Amino acid sequence: MSVAHLISRRRRCWISLSVIALCLLCGISALKADERDERRAVLERVSALAEQGDPESLYQMYTVYNRGFDTIPADSVKAITMLRLAAQGGHKEAQNMLGYRLYRGDGVGRDIEEGLAWLEQAAMAGHLKAAGNLGYLLLYGEGVVHDYENAAYWLQRAADGEIATAQSMLGDLYRDGNGVGKDTLAADSLYRQSLRNGLTDSAYKLFDMHEEAWSVADPQVCITEGLNFYLSGAPDVGVRLFEIAADKGDSHAMALLGDAYTRGLGVSYHHQKALDWYARAAAEGNPSAMFIIAELLEILPDSLDTLSDAVKEQYESQPHDAATWFERAAARGVTDAATANRLLLTP
Repeated sequence: MSVAHLISRRRRCWISLSVIALCLLCGISALKADERDERRAVLERVSALAEQGDPESLYQMYTVYNRGFDTIPADSVKAITMLRLAAQGGHKEAQNMLGYRLYRGDGVGRDIEEGLAWLEQAAMAGHLKAAGNLGYLLLYGEGVVHDYENAAYWLQRAADGEIATAQSMLGDLYRDGNGVGKDTLAADSLYRQSLRNGLTDSAYKLFDMHEEAWSVADPQVCITEGLNFYLSGAPDVGVRLFEIAADKGDSHAMALLGDAYTRGLGVSYHHQKALDWYARAAAEGNPSAMFIIAELLEILPDSLDTLSDAVKEQYESQPHDAATWFERAAARGVTDAATANRLLLTP
């Protein structure tokens, strides 16, 4: 067989791998007969390449035997055999997976030393998840000699590759000065990168690290930081910052708390608390809250009769009609709901 022909066959198999994955999720029984035949043909081609020692095909056959496919039952012995052959052939994901399974003793006799060796081999070859896994085990792994410096080295490689968990763990090391020089600015940056990459746990680490400073900061700082969390998957941290600013009398923060209780975002939905916060914000001069109160009164003129006692006393001297609140909001540049929402969610 020519090299070009083999490459062509491998390319077709690469394109068809997603099809196999789809079958594993959806079940081949739901497919039409010709589709089942095509997928079985793909599997035969992958199996043939695996028999020739192709590492990618060996890894795909590992996934087949690991979970079962069509008429092929799951077979843990064959799965581990295919996984080991793929790893020996230089397949980085197979090396990472084999290292993980050996370390955990997952479907194979536990061998911590060999597991770490496979993870290191994959990490040295540039597999970012393996680098992160190795860093984690060097920090926290059971049966592993913990090594902050080497953990920092591997976590840095994974963090540079945008692995969120590695960024967060490396942030911990910089925060505490373990294995690296203590550097809270570096920790802050890493936590924020991790948050942007979807790990919301980093938001809590940021709050814990800065809570003391934020508690005495200008309310605008709390609002700016709070909105970053509120709109990026950690709304409860945002709410905590809005509360700090609201306690200092900031009307924007009060209106944001009204928004949070209205949406049930970062807190449980609570109509009464939403109403109280909007009324307080409007009374303190927030234009978005003014517009929201005006709309509410236009639809339900008696809607503010249910304000809590403390807020009702503060609101008593304020207008009780929609028209006046619309005028006040317009005087501050808010004449429609879109503008009210935009200003509300802008630092």
